[in-house]
Amino acid sequence: MTHLLPEILRTVFTLVREKHGLGVLKNISSVCKLWREIAQPVLWSHLVLSNDTIQKFTQIHEDPSDRLELVRSATLQIEVITSTFPENDPDLQEFYRLHGFPRTHDLHQGLNGFITSILPNLKALISLSVFVSHPSWTKDDTSWYPTGFRLQTDVLGQLLRSLPASCRDLELDTGGCDWSSAVESHHLCPDIWQVLPRLRHVKLRLHSLCSSVLLRSPSNPEDRLYEPDLEEVSPLNAENLVHAAQLTSLSVCVLARLNAGSPFHLCRDLQQKLNAGAKEPYLAVGGPYYSVKPLSLTSNLVHAYRSGCFPSVTKIEVVQQKHSFRSDREAYQEDLSKMTEQEQQRAELYGHSILIRDCIENKTYPMPIHYIDDDMCGLYDKSDTCVIGERKHLYRHAENTVWNETVYGARLPFGTGIALAGATPRPPPTLLTRKEWRQRSKKGMLSWRKEEGRTGVKIKRVVPLDGVDVKFDYTMMPLLPARGERIPGDDRID
Repeated sequence: MTHLLPEILRTVFTLVREKHGLGVLKNISSVCKLWREIAQPVLWSHLVLSNDTIQKFTQIHEDPSDRLELVRSATLQIEVITSTFPENDPDLQEFYRLHGFPRTHDLHQGLNGFITSILPNLKALISLSVFVSHPSWTKDDTSWYPTGFRLQTDVLGQLLRSLPASCRDLELDTGGCDWSSAVESHHLCPDIWQVLPRLRHVKLRLHSLCSSVLLRSPSNPEDRLYEPDLEEVSPLNAENLVHAAQLTSLSVCVLARLNAGSPFHLCRDLQQKLNAGAKEPYLAVGGPYYSVKPLSLTSNLVHAYRSGCFPSVTKIEVVQQKHSFRSDREAYQEDLSKMTEQEQQRAELYGHSILIRDCIENKTYPMPIHYIDDDMCGLYDKSDTCVIGERKHLYRHAENTVWNETVYGARLPFGTGIALAGATPRPPPTLLTRKEWRQRSKKGMLSWRKEEGRTGVKIKRVVPLDGVDVKFDYTMMPLLPARGERIPGDDRID
């Protein structure tokens, strides 16, 4: 090994990192001075920090060092902080809801230190990911309580404003944890507007969003309370739209990840104005978790794309979900009993759907997802292909973003021509086809129908709807074979 060329050793060290993680590579790099010199750039290419290591890392590297200039991607893997206490203590629950857990304050202190001391010194940083995950828990854990955890939006705003000029990829996936109980909270959307022009691959999953990520006030660009969703975007104010010439992919996920964060809501000021009676006919509000009314952001993204604001973009999608029925099984069965056979088929198929609002095609794709058994669900994806697996894996499959994770926790975009510093994505979770599921289980499949048993007939389930601002209703969906012919007995009015 001592006679190997440095380039070969560097390749070997990269393979060790990608297969066994940063810890193993760190141990190997201490064998001798030569190995340490070659391994250091490989070891420091991808920086991964967690709740417990952010503050410690900041303290150790408070003084700038050459090592920080080796970092190409930085990942903040933050785990939701929970607490357990007796359920009969509502006062303590309310206190935590308003003021947060003490450990949450410690986390923010560590984040502030990272933002002020570390982030400006990452001169070669290309990709930054803030990703919130949730600790494992069981259905029997009734004392679990996460509401005292949140990421303050002013801290996230400071992080965005402190991004090094070299950074071109951004994942801000809080799972909905970026919220505040304060009457006046920091509006994060203008900070996104500020950095969007220099970014290439962007993924956003936040507690709230509005069109301020695209449009600033024409009279006062510094107005953080300006709500462009309350006035129609037209060609007259197109000059105030953000122009992001390098943007290649933008994924906005309104669909909250399982067990992480709060439901999606509109930005606070916009929601207050709507509650006060502000009504515009073209305003399609977001609102509660179960709502499928699209954000005004979706139609404004279409307008921005058609106005030439994103000349290099290949993907702009907003992901939502739709629950048409209450979770109570008896109430659901009662609703089904009042329906015709065709209505029941639509309800069973589209009652729970994931909506992909494609802002380039200006279409909405309703993708049905259906519980089968043994904690397994089936999903018809955008290409109308059925895949079966755990719900969280199906959500990830439906979102289909370029962002993925390595075996050592680094999150960055992957794809043709965008792999960074030798990184390789973790193998994806196993998803089954319909045929594979039938071979291993006797449980029922998605909305079996007698027409599907006919030779050469495949029922088309994912039928795109025109427009990204369409309000989805399962009763509007046709039941069609793949070739577009009507199913005999379809009672839907043309």
